This record gives sequence, C-alpha cells and structure tokens, in this order.
Amino acid sequence: MVNHSQKTKKELLAEIDRLERRAENLDANDINLANKFWKGIYDKANQGILIHRYHKPLYANSMLAEMYGYGSLEEIMALKSTKILLHPKLDLGRHELRLKGEDVISDFETVGICKDGTEIWEERRSFVIDWDGEPAVCSLRIDISDRKNSEKQTRESQERLSNAINSLQEGFAYFDEQDRLVNFNDQFVSRQLALEDLIVPGISFEDFIQARIKRTKISRAVGREEDFVKERMARHRNPKGPFISQHDDGTWVRVSETRTPDGGTAISTLDISDLKNVEERYAFAVAGSQSGLWEWNIQTGEQYLAPRWCEILGYEEGEMEHKHQFIQDLFHPDDKDRTLEAIRAHLKDRAPYDNELRLRRNDGTYVWVRSKAQAVWDKDGNPLRMAGSINDITNQKRTEQELRESEERHRAFATNVAHELRTPLSSLLLKLGESDKIKNINPLKDDVSSMSRLVEQLLSLARLDMLIIQEEDVVDLSQVSIKVATKLGHIVIEGGQSLEVLGADNPVLVRGNADALEQAVRNLVENAIKYSPRGGLITTEVDEMGIIKVIDRGQGIPKEMRNLIFERFERADRRGDGCGIGLSIVQRTVDAHGGTIEVSDTPGGGATFTISITNAIH
Repeated sequence: MVNHSQKTKKELLAEIDRLERRAENLDANDINLANKFWKGIYDKANQGILIHRYHKPLYANSMLAEMYGYGSLEEIMALKSTKILLHPKLDLGRHELRLKGEDVISDFETVGICKDGTEIWEERRSFVIDWDGEPAVCSLRIDISDRKNSEKQTRESQERLSNAINSLQEGFAYFDEQDRLVNFNDQFVSRQLALEDLIVPGISFEDFIQARIKRTKISRAVGREEDFVKERMARHRNPKGPFISQHDDGTWVRVSETRTPDGGTAISTLDISDLKNVEERYAFAVAGSQSGLWEWNIQTGEQYLAPRWCEILGYEEGEMEHKHQFIQDLFHPDDKDRTLEAIRAHLKDRAPYDNELRLRRNDGTYVWVRSKAQAVWDKDGNPLRMAGSINDITNQKRTEQELRESEERHRAFATNVAHELRTPLSSLLLKLGESDKIKNINPLKDDVSSMSRLVEQLLSLARLDMLIIQEEDVVDLSQVSIKVATKLGHIVIEGGQSLEVLGADNPVLVRGNADALEQAVRNLVENAIKYSPRGGLITTEVDEMGIIKVIDRGQGIPKEMRNLIFERFERADRRGDGCGIGLSIVQRTVDAHGGTIEVSDTPGGGATFTISITNAIH
C-alpha cells in the first residue's frame, strides 16, 4: 500500500471552502468554464477525489486511482459502478440520499476495496456539487489504514499488558504522581469486593480509603475515621515497608507500597491468612494429641517420651533411650548451644521456655520442632522436673521461608515492573491522546514493542518455574542455533552486522526443552547484537560435547560484573534500554538442564558466552 503525504483535515476543509468561494464568483451561465475550473483544482489535489452520480464515475484524480491500486484513471472511469470501491456490508445508501437532498453525515470512516481485493481503511468527506448542470457527489478520500493498524496494535499491547498483570497471584494497583488509580488487576479487586464499583481508573487513593471506611467495617477506624484516614495517607505517601491488615471478611493481607521513579505508587497485596492461622492450627493439633509430650526427671536424668514424640523423629515406641544425654545428642549442632542456654535460663532464672530447634530423625534428616516446657521447683528453688511438648513445624518453617522468598521476589518485581512498564505506558497513553496529530508512528511502535518484549520475558520466567524435562525430550543444539540465526537475521542485517553459524557436521543431541533452549540462545544472540558495533561479527558455535557458544566483538563485560549479570533486573550497562531479565532467563534455563554457563573475553575484544549441557547424548 502506498503511503502518501497528506494535508491535515483542517487544511483540506479550508482549501475546499476557498475553492467554493472562488467557484461562486464564476459566471453561473458559463458551465463549461466552471467545470474546467473544478477539474484543474481536483487534478492537483493530494487526496483521492471521486465525483460520481448514482455510482457512475464522472471524474477521478490520479491519487484516487493510486489509492485503490488501479493502473490508470481510465480504469476508474471505466467502472460500471463505484460501489466496487466500497465494502459491500458498509453500503448504507448515503450516496442516493445525498443526491435526493437528504441531510446525511458528510465526514465518516469506512472500509474500501482495492482492485486486488484487499481492504483499506479510509476517511471520507462527501458533499453535493453541480456538475454539468446536475447534482453529483464529490467524495474526498484519505487512506488511514496505517493509523487504524497502529490503533489495533496499541489495543492488543494494552490487552497483553493487562493479561500479564492479571496473571500475578498478588493483588496489584498503580496510582500515578497525582495519586489517581491508573492500573490494577483482578486480584486487587477481589479483595475489595465492597468497593468493586469504585475501583476504576481516575479514583484518588484518598477517595478509595474514604469509601472503604463507609462501606466496610474497619475496627481500627470506628469512632476515629478522620484520624484513621490521616494515618493511612501518611503511610501511603511515605511507605516504610510492608504492613499487615485484616479485611472485613476475616482474611489477613500483607500490604506493600513502593514509590516509583515517576512519582507514582505501586501497591501489592498478598493474602497471608494461612500463616496467621498457624497458631490456631497448632492449638488444634495439641488438642488432638498431635504434640509429642515429654517429661524430664532432672534428679535422675530419666525422660518420658510419648509415642507421638517418637513418631515425629521416626522411631518406634521403645526404640529410643529415655536418657536426657541421648536427647541432647539429637540437637542440630547449630541449635545445641542456644537450646541448652534456653533450658538453663528457664531452670535458673525461670525465664519462659519456648524454643524452636532441629532434631535429628532416625533416618539422619532433621525435623524442625517447637518445644514448650515448664519446670517445677522445690521450696529451696531447686528444679525437680521439667515437662513439655514438641510439635513438628517443618512445614511451617518451609512456608515461612517460601513466604520470605516470595516477598523478596515480589518487592523486586513491583519496583521494576512499575519502572519498566509504567514509563513506556505513560508515553503510550500520552501519544494516544495526540493520535490525530501523529505523522510518524514509529516511536509509538517502538514503545509497544518494548512492552511486548518485557511481558514475553516475564512470561518466560514464569514458564521456567514449571519446566520439567522428561527422559524422551531430545533437542538438537545445531538446529537450535540455526533457528535463532534465521529468526534474527533481519535484525542483524538492519544493524549492518554479520551473523555466522559454526558447528558440528552431525546433530548434537541433548536432553532438554527445545523452546526453552532456543529462547536462551536467542537472548544471548540478541544481547550480542545490542552490544556489537556496526559492521561487527557475531558467531554461534556448537560442538559435539553439548557446548554452544555465542561470541561477539563488542565492548565486553567487566570481570566484576560477570557474576551479577545473570541476576534478575541486573544489567552490565545501565545506560542502555532493557530491564535485565534476558540473561536471568538464560541462567534459569541452563540450571533447569543441569548445565553451566560461563562468560569470558573474546580475543581482540568482546564477550563469549559458553553454555555446557552435561546430559548430551553421544
């Protein structure tokens, strides 16, 4: 499709008004002179112009023929009906109504049909003129297909961004620098169902809090609503770390707020009700005799161990020595001194004894237990007995560790997503507001491409968390290298660079996931393209031992950065674009395949990434 230089709509209408005034000054009786005047003007117009009466063409300019893909004006004028230029489903009979003097909309968008059958979006302005003494319809037409396609791509990008945010398990919301809601996901709404109708873009955070007080029961706000709002707004404007809040439905939520570089605030909410209910579950377990009871006779050293106590450590009843020294030998070396000191403090100073420690099981593994006990003393203050219980808290400890790791990932994610996604999104929204004035759409496409790439990388990370490699999964590294080179060849050419593929003559087979390995190699090659100069050579090399190298001749990577660049959101050069996820994906992929990746200097300058897959099939 040919892209023409076009006047703005305002300029076009002004020109037409000027021409109409000039036409009125012509001698009305000299119809031939008027026709020549109009034709001379229309022939020089840079919009497609068609004059027709009941769909029979009376005049067309060369721009119209070019717009619809016709080779000459004669082909247009030879059409039996100009209806062939309009999508059949969009023929609303406006042409006939205009000729009958009906009041019909003059400016509208519609879909036209080119000579080869392809569809184009066009903007039309149609009005009635006098042609050879009879009314005819003059239609000014502009091809707006590029703009329409760009709007479609923008909508699709926004939908992908929304889907990515909605895929998060945590609730997420973003308020801009004016503290008005810009974006949020379904999980955020699900935890505020009473406010569902108010959670819309544009609502201020303060209005949101005010509405929550009015519609839900917040025990901390009862009788002190204004003070509660002030306290909450102060925390919101100056966040100092996560805090825990209980919703009216009884759920416990950990709320994290982070200020973003553009002055906005990213909010995440994580349901921690399970963790808050640990104590209740523990009490229920004790009531159901799930605790391992024990008693220690301090005078004799004898201990009573209930069957459940033995079961927790994997022993059969009667299999263990009921001696205090034997039990001490089961303490984990890292916990022993601390535990003995806690016992001493309880017996001597009567400090409460409530301790968590690891005990060695019968199979040699360790189990986390919570040990609570109480001693009894004689009249002189000498301890006689100490009795208590242990409860297996291994799962709780694992949950706490996973929660801490999840929180760390979430904090890093929230901050970087707010920075990396919101900046291009803000630019995108600004440009959309000016879409009618945009002449060069390429910057907008670049913004959309950047967001799409980021979302795809985030999804790749999520897929790697679930990656399972089966015995029958076999990949040819040579083919992986060739596929990547094929897909990225056009980028290399556009950058004035070269890409060569070297390697074994025969297939190099490894056990692995083809898509994941291809993504990892692609990330390395894209990284090499990014940091290679114009005219530079990029090499992928595969050998039969399951090793694939990506070699560039760019600026190289400092040694002190080589262990950091594979961490999520880290970049060797922070002056460039990108968000530091690509190499993290490579590292995660290599780890999932039981392999290794190393970075070294390329002789003469540059960086060489070497992936070794240890499960190669020879």
